[in-house]
Amino acid sequence: MSVVSMNGMNGNGYRHSPYSKHSMQHPPPSTITPAASPGRSPSLEEQNNRYSSHRSSPAPTTALSNVYSLLQSNHVSDPSVTITLTGHDLTISQLQTIIKKGTRIEISSSAKRSVQASVDALAAHLKAEHCIYGVNTGFGASADSRTNKPDVLQAALLQMQHIGILPSLTSGNKNVMPEEWVRGAMAIRINSLLRGHSAVRWEVLERMTGLLNHNAIPCVPLRGSISASGDLSPLSYIAGAVTGHPGIFCFIGEDRKTVTSREALASCGLQPVEFRAKEVLGLINGTSISCSVASTVVSEASMLAQFSQVLTAMAVEVSVGSAEPFDPWVAGVSRPHPGQKEVAGNIWHLLGDSSLARDRHAPEGDEEQDHVGLRQDRYPLRTSPQWLGPQIEDLDLAITQLGVECNSTTDNPLIDTTTVGGAFARIMHAGNFQAMHVTAAMEKTRSALQNIGKLMFQQLTEMVNYCTAPLPPNLASDCDTSLSYTMKAVDIAAAAYCSELGVLAAGNVGSHVQCAEDRNQAVNSLALVSARQADEMNDVLSMLMANYVYVLCQAIDLRVMLLSFTENLEQLVKSETQSYFKGMINKKELKKLGGKVFLHVKKRFDETMREDARPRFADIFSTATSVVMDALADNNPRPSNDPTAVFSSISLWRQNLTHKALTMYKDHRDEFVEQAVPAAGKLGRTRQLYEFVRQELNVPMHRGQDDLPVKFGEMSEREAQTLTTGAMITRIYEAIRDGRIAGVMMGMFEGLEA
Repeated sequence: MSVVSMNGMNGNGYRHSPYSKHSMQHPPPSTITPAASPGRSPSLEEQNNRYSSHRSSPAPTTALSNVYSLLQSNHVSDPSVTITLTGHDLTISQLQTIIKKGTRIEISSSAKRSVQASVDALAAHLKAEHCIYGVNTGFGASADSRTNKPDVLQAALLQMQHIGILPSLTSGNKNVMPEEWVRGAMAIRINSLLRGHSAVRWEVLERMTGLLNHNAIPCVPLRGSISASGDLSPLSYIAGAVTGHPGIFCFIGEDRKTVTSREALASCGLQPVEFRAKEVLGLINGTSISCSVASTVVSEASMLAQFSQVLTAMAVEVSVGSAEPFDPWVAGVSRPHPGQKEVAGNIWHLLGDSSLARDRHAPEGDEEQDHVGLRQDRYPLRTSPQWLGPQIEDLDLAITQLGVECNSTTDNPLIDTTTVGGAFARIMHAGNFQAMHVTAAMEKTRSALQNIGKLMFQQLTEMVNYCTAPLPPNLASDCDTSLSYTMKAVDIAAAAYCSELGVLAAGNVGSHVQCAEDRNQAVNSLALVSARQADEMNDVLSMLMANYVYVLCQAIDLRVMLLSFTENLEQLVKSETQSYFKGMINKKELKKLGGKVFLHVKKRFDETMREDARPRFADIFSTATSVVMDALADNNPRPSNDPTAVFSSISLWRQNLTHKALTMYKDHRDEFVEQAVPAAGKLGRTRQLYEFVRQELNVPMHRGQDDLPVKFGEMSEREAQTLTTGAMITRIYEAIRDGRIAGVMMGMFEGLEA
């Protein structure tokens, strides 16, 4: 398998895949710390010292895919640096700075000779009256017609393609292509024509460059292309703008007002161009529109694919799950698919410093294994490298294909000025305009986005479900969960997003191809259609992931809150048990009794997550009395002057513990929810995301009833900030879409070597 390097890391020159040359080395066996002393459960810190000590070793160095490399390159790109187009080395990350940040371009003077050579070669053929498609013949199925007016023919071609539906731009027209996509298409088209295979004059390229650098962007219809002979109609609006066509409009200025293309040229200090032989065909007969959209899509999809690994790592921590599925031996040795190996290595890296994720390599016969619950995590966590790995591989290939497409000649006919011998350069009639490579890249991307979304949704919904977490139902932080439904509607919304992803991904666009243009374009790629669907999927998946981030941060807070509470509860239970039953059984058995009671209390505490606090603790200690009764019966309590003393002590013990535990729980909860980042110290490298959400985005823990808006008087600052759950999720969504979370994520992956 070969992938495209990204200029060291940005996606355009072929390189040999390093995946097949290197394998992860399995780290040395972990050192297991001594078991906790008999008679008490190990603390959370002790458990992690025992089970996860070898995760402190660094993740093995492995070559990373274009997915990570593209993300990294986008992160470090400098939009202030002018990009020089040569026709051969435009990278996807450079294209993204042009598209999203308006980076200026310049055309390399080194390409001027080859551009002029193609113009001269075409002129020689015309002087010799050679028959050349689209120059002195008709177009498409009309190629059997002939003309000796090549310049007029180009004007006719341009007129034919201006068929887009563009109602008044003030009417909220939804059929206008985003300016970003048009900007990228202009850059790709210029880059392609600089290769010197198209006979488009240098001054035409200069006009296009001038429009782009002045941010005068043509209004282009969103629909109407089948991406067969390239994206003919959309590109014709760019070509029309270069001529100053009065019916073509451009967006200009800070307020992005619309003016005629002639006015736009004048505002840039540019003169209109009159096209000559083949120039319209060279401008519009190409894949630049679909390639621009697809490059943007795959860049954003790469970020989401990487982000899914961060969220999976955080989900492992929420679940106090095992890092074992991400052990370098599993993917690096036993099943070394490159994508699986990369995903496992990334998650292993993210969990390296976590106090919550653990490995279950306990010593043989360790009694604590009896209290772990499920011996292995559920599929959405345990098989995530096997699920996400193929998506990384598909995106890797998509980046490769688009990197090549950005630096290709995609019109027809082509002019080969390197011909050795003979009086004329070769005119090659071929089909480089067929955008099937772009379609293939987008079909893989759409499939990957759907599969990533499916995994994210399954992880989310299992976290909200108290039966599979176990955490309070709907991740409610209230003491009375019957009055709080924190994440129930978030779960429903996530299901809607996941379903929509499935609809957008359904079916290969190839199954919808229609014969067009007198059946001449009988096969057409529909690349732009697939790319537009993939773009919409990026947006929907971002919404799903924003929901999931909100859920994860709530869940991690609840997990840490409950873990710290149960540690305090353990001390309370053992202390009260020692106090109430001292003298009834010997010290050794009394110490064991405290441990047994707590194990029962902890188990019942987890089983009663859905109950309100008061009946919950009453139930917990009511059922715990059987443990005390059995212990006292088995160990012959000492005779008492009062035969009811034992039963009285048990009753008082139950009542006292119920009251104290309930009070402790409420106080602990109230103190915990007021902290800004209470779970930060327990997380691994996912801590950066958690702190970013809680502090930078100012998205606090959901407090349920405490966050209901007041009916009268002034609202507190917190109440004003948390009026709706959707408003909080929107902050996360916007940070995903505008790239801020990508910046946070790059910090989390520091130390990974490409």
